[in-house]
Amino acid sequence: GKAFEKASMKWVLPAAPYGFAGTEAWLRDISLALDRKRTLTGPSADHKKEAAGLWRRARGYAAGFVLAAEEVSMLSGSAALKIVPVLPLLAEAGFRARLFVMGEGLSKDSARDMARLKAAIPACGLSVKFFRTMAELNGLLRSDNMLKLVYSDVRNDPRVAAAGKTPFSIGLLEPGYEGALESWRRLLELCEWDFNENYLSDK
Repeated sequence: GKAFEKASMKWVLPAAPYGFAGTEAWLRDISLALDRKRTLTGPSADHKKEAAGLWRRARGYAAGFVLAAEEVSMLSGSAALKIVPVLPLLAEAGFRARLFVMGEGLSKDSARDMARLKAAIPACGLSVKFFRTMAELNGLLRSDNMLKLVYSDVRNDPRVAAAGKTPFSIGLLEPGYEGALESWRRLLELCEWDFNENYLSDK
């Protein structure tokens, strides 16, 4: 970057874009940085058509996130921490969202973060439930028939599988317009396959 600046050349290095909205914003920022009068290309008609079909399928499913109260603010992503905006990407795809928060309530700061999150992605019907033990969490996961996916960075997380749900992580997610469609296809395949509920759940 310093070498480009020394040569009086413009340069940009934005974080990788996820989802249609994220990719459009990414392209817009690049266009502005380069003083382009016209924003770079948006999603094609075919992209939009396929996205609409995937959105209709995803409305019947929910994805869950198990977290501590102070982690709520990170669900929208962070370029500084290189955190992928998983929740906005799911909401854009049409998935519902469930938060399972460890503890008995939210602090004032966490409650404020939660209110911002709900306002930013109203379409996902974000719900919040609290738990204190793994047994309570297992019961909450099992009781939600719409819930098919639970975020986890643990490969094939046995705790999620035991509840009959399928773990997923950012490894499934790809940037850009084509990447958004591929990400949504992969997530829907996991929901519709429903392997863990049928074969690995501790019934």
